[in-house]
Amino acid sequence: MVVKLLLVGMVMVRLVNLGLCFNNRDNDLIVYTPKPAVLNEDFLMICETTKDINGIRWRKNGKNIAFVYSDTCFVADDSKNYSYSCKEGQFNLTIPKTKLTDELHGSVWSCVNPYGGVSNKLNLYVNNPPKITDLEAKTNPVMENDTLDLLCKADSFPTSNVSWMKSNTTLSYAAMADYHHIKYAKCLDTGTYICKASNGHGEPVSKAIDIFVNYVSEQNNLFMHTYRLIILSIKDEDFGYYTIDVENQYGQSTAQVHVVKKTKRKEDIFVQ
Repeated sequence: MVVKLLLVGMVMVRLVNLGLCFNNRDNDLIVYTPKPAVLNEDFLMICETTKDINGIRWRKNGKNIAFVYSDTCFVADDSKNYSYSCKEGQFNLTIPKTKLTDELHGSVWSCVNPYGGVSNKLNLYVNNPPKITDLEAKTNPVMENDTLDLLCKADSFPTSNVSWMKSNTTLSYAAMADYHHIKYAKCLDTGTYICKASNGHGEPVSKAIDIFVNYVSEQNNLFMHTYRLIILSIKDEDFGYYTIDVENQYGQSTAQVHVVKKTKRKEDIFVQ
């Protein structure tokens, strides 16, 4: 009789274990998000189950942060950083935009049925609209025939596409075009250079820098500087005589330029 009882007991234990494994496979949980996380926007994560369960536990980086009951959507053990909502088979967790910071970038989220069943892991990456943090020239002004290097740094996730413009003309465009390089600078390279960054989140941003290219005259090795007066959307009253005064520690000089209207077309005029 003792032997029979032991055998029965062993069979009963085996059946219980098989039952738990079956429940784990049937109790499917999945975590997903309807759209990517973007800085300064509310972010929603959804935990869905195909089974009728009492509730789920949310986890961040492997640590429990809240237990949500399915019948009342009552939340326990929460630090009050997030908001929760429920409907049949679905548990929602919303991270308010005030809490969605760079600190959550790269965090790992999941949901768990305490009685058996673990969801997939969701990696949270916070998308940041671009912000230009630095725009500079290695040398400015630069001498003619020397190298001109411009650097534009944009802070964003994902990496921004950077384009360079001068006088409304696109110079380069690439995912990693942080540098704009001119091997042999010429006086015509003098002007305003604009760095523009975009990554599909928020509005594109831009920043400008004025670059001056100087050259040495073949006579007397004099340093020659170029200055420009730019008239945008020229009007009739903009035509006429312009006086240019130049002065340094050795003296001064004056010149005059006459701007004449030649056509009816309105366009930008560059006067040197």
